[in-house]
Amino acid sequence: NKDNEVYCKLNKELNVFIKNINTMLFKCWEKLDLLLFEISKKLRDDQKTIVPKLNKMIPYLEAFITLSHLQFLQDNKEITSNPFIIETSYRKTPLKTPIKNMLISSSSSPNNIHNTNNNNNNAYSSISFGEFFYKFCDKNKKVINLILRRYPRMFPNELLIKISNFLDLENKKKYFKFELKKLPTPKEHLNITVRRKDLFQDSFSRLSYRSAEELRGKLTIHFEGEEAIDAGGVKREWLSLLSKEMFNPNYMLFTLAKNGTTYTPNSDSGKYNPEHLQQFEFIGRIIAKAIFDGIMIDCYFTRSFYKIISNTPLTYHDMEDYDPEFFNSLKWLLENDITGMNVYLNYSYVHA
Repeated sequence: NKDNEVYCKLNKELNVFIKNINTMLFKCWEKLDLLLFEISKKLRDDQKTIVPKLNKMIPYLEAFITLSHLQFLQDNKEITSNPFIIETSYRKTPLKTPIKNMLISSSSSPNNIHNTNNNNNNAYSSISFGEFFYKFCDKNKKVINLILRRYPRMFPNELLIKISNFLDLENKKKYFKFELKKLPTPKEHLNITVRRKDLFQDSFSRLSYRSAEELRGKLTIHFEGEEAIDAGGVKREWLSLLSKEMFNPNYMLFTLAKNGTTYTPNSDSGKYNPEHLQQFEFIGRIIAKAIFDGIMIDCYFTRSFYKIISNTPLTYHDMEDYDPEFFNSLKWLLENDITGMNVYLNYSYVHA
């Protein structure tokens, strides 16, 4: 108990110490913000190299990032979970952006920080500094992405999660691949034999009961009656064929959107396919296996479905690829004055 009390006391003192440092250095962080923004305005969108002026600013940016990270660790005992791992059901209310939950308050403002500079004993609130940090990253995202491409380990992982909205696709992919490498991979190999004419059912029956960890291991595929040795090419062919078979209308799992190119889950799948939930889970794991092994497959879903998977709130814009005609009609109604047009709309809602 005494050791615990000592630890808590030291932790509180460290928290105050870090806040005081950020309070005293806030003018420096503000100046850094302005300088980086001036540099970013001169950078091209496809900039690949770090200009000399920016290179000189990197140590100061690293100091700002380190102190910001230390303060957030002290203020937020529960670190935001990895956004790539969705543990909540898609039926629940979508989660808000983590950084907005943890760092931003409408009642606070970076201007409040100046009030605390008059008295260094009273450190400004972490929420105010969090809002400044959020705006700092938003304003200088071009510079931050350029530096991260050169120095990917500059930002701690917890901080990268908080600023994920500001990362470009290249940096997100790097971070995602880096996180995948941390996952344990079994040494045992999986060997399965499937028939081409019953590819989906054979694959489902042989792999659906396997754990996620087992599927991360090496997978060797054999087609029944064929002599080919799987050195990687057979597995690629199997994944390619399986990705097409997933959308076979006979399984009633997916429906083609009206844009003719993307798919969405069939809301009536349970009426015709008693194994639909297990097969949906199996399909998700097959797609995950392809991503984990870095294999491209023909598998395209509607934007709304991707947003549901990632717990991102939907908007009416997500209707565009699902039903372009309905979206254009709705968009026209929202953007034009329909007073006196005698437009009557009837809506129905069926609770599943």
